Amino acid sequence: MVITKRPEQWSGEGLPPPDTVCELRVKAALGDWSKAHIKFASRNVVVWDWDGEPGVNGLCTSYVHSVEMRPIRTPEQIAAEEREKAIKSMAEDMAGYKAVEEPNEKMLSLSTFLHDHGYRKQVAP
Repeated sequence: MVITKRPEQWSGEGLPPPDTVCELRVKAALGDWSKAHIKFASRNVVVWDWDGEPGVNGLCTSYVHSVEMRPIRTPEQIAAEEREKAIKSMAEDMAGYKAVEEPNEKMLSLSTFLHDHGYRKQVAP
C-alpha cells in the first residue's frame, strides 16, 4: 500500500507548495486566470501544468515575477467580484453622463444601491 501525502492548503501567501492546484496567469499575456497544477516553485522559478488542458503538452516554466498565482476562488468570491465589477461599470456610465472623468463616492454609492435593488442597464429597442 502506497501512502500519499495530501498537499497542504495554500492561503495565497508566499509561493504555493508543490501539488497545489491554484489559478495562474502570465502577466505579459494579460490573459484570464486558469487552473494550474504547481509542480515546483522556488524564489525565482515556478513550474506548472495547466489543469485539464490536454492541448498543452509538457510542463510550463516561468520566472516567478512573470506570473500571478492565487488560490481557487469560491463561488461566493466570484459572485462578489462580478457584483463589484457591475457596480463600477454602472458608476463609470454615470460619470460619463455627467462629464466627470472618474466616478466619485456618490456615484459608487448610488450604483451600489441601484445594483442591489435589481436595476440593470437595458439595451434600447
